[in-house]
Amino acid sequence: MPSRRQAQMRRFLTTRDWPGLIAEMQPTQATLSVLLSLSYDTDELIRWRAIEAMGQVARVLARTDVERVRNLIRRLLWSMNDESGGVGWHAPETIGEILANVPPLVGEMGVLLTAFLRQAPFERGAYLAVYRAASVEAAPFEDSAPELVDSLRSSDPYVRGLASLALGALGKTVYRGDVEALRSDTSPVTLYDFEAGRMTSTTVSRLAERAGALLDRSQDT
Repeated sequence: MPSRRQAQMRRFLTTRDWPGLIAEMQPTQATLSVLLSLSYDTDELIRWRAIEAMGQVARVLARTDVERVRNLIRRLLWSMNDESGGVGWHAPETIGEILANVPPLVGEMGVLLTAFLRQAPFERGAYLAVYRAASVEAAPFEDSAPELVDSLRSSDPYVRGLASLALGALGKTVYRGDVEALRSDTSPVTLYDFEAGRMTSTTVSRLAERAGALLDRSQDT
């Protein structure tokens, strides 16, 4: 049976009311712990909104206690280690969302995500996390570009699509041809849309199109 705090949190996640969540629940360790537990929820939408909310709470917390956010990321990384005794199934996605909201930590912590691009069961989450983090600070991931390009030929459509987005976030037009090669890939993919706050059905080709738009934008700036 969910605790009172979990029930409260679910209401905020259901309405996607981040200001209300932060005002009522406060950006504390207890709040982060509740959100972390809900990132394993059986309801897919609640699970993703809990991950999104972790980023929102971390953003506020970092204003006064960035070390606590840094320690949270370390805890999530540890949960992906065999020695932790568990499996942090959604740890990469959560780290990516935290970094997307706390850009000063991307250079220090973001590169650690790349170690999981080929490590089951974290691949999909790691590619998404690299994309989200690179969207706010691309430089730390530039050395991973060859691996991202190679991943465009993965047998997993999620990896192909997310790798294309990550390359788009790097903003280097040299990768345009690699990304464009996926424009005919109609393999279906379902992802959480962080802008709309809902699950979205799309295709690898549409993700590649978005990646191309990111490259266009970087060329214009």
